[in-house]
Amino acid sequence: MNPQYQACAGYNQSPINIERVISAELAALHFNYKTSASDIVQLPHTVQINFHQGSYLSLEGERFQLLQMHLHSPSENMIKGKSFPMELHLVHASEKGELAVVAVMYEAGKKNLTLERLWQQRQSKKGLSLRANEFLSATHGYYRFNGSLTTPPCTEGVR
Repeated sequence: MNPQYQACAGYNQSPINIERVISAELAALHFNYKTSASDIVQLPHTVQINFHQGSYLSLEGERFQLLQMHLHSPSENMIKGKSFPMELHLVHASEKGELAVVAVMYEAGKKNLTLERLWQQRQSKKGLSLRANEFLSATHGYYRFNGSLTTPPCTEGVR
């Protein structure tokens, strides 16, 4: 392994299988997503949507700026051994450089109109009107764990 990526063999690595959970009163996630996408980038393994500054997540009194979102298919994380057809990661950073990632799991079913618009805008790359709040679930229940980035350098300490 490249010495730069030694964190990839660390202790708090993602993805995980969320299997044993502790029931807790978690602070609500407060999304303040005001800005739209600035551009869409086709990467070798996914599509990444970057956002203009001004959208953020508030978590326990700390503000995390929305940087970008990207998709994984199939999902990287599992819940009780279940893999999902697709997982969306909304990546945020605080002023201190700390990272917070919100993952949204997608199940197969009827056509998702927001994802359909993403595919259309990805091809045209003109007049981006995507807003991150459109990709959030109507319910904001969540699991929380300390993990890492899932690609090198596998930085740990990601909320």
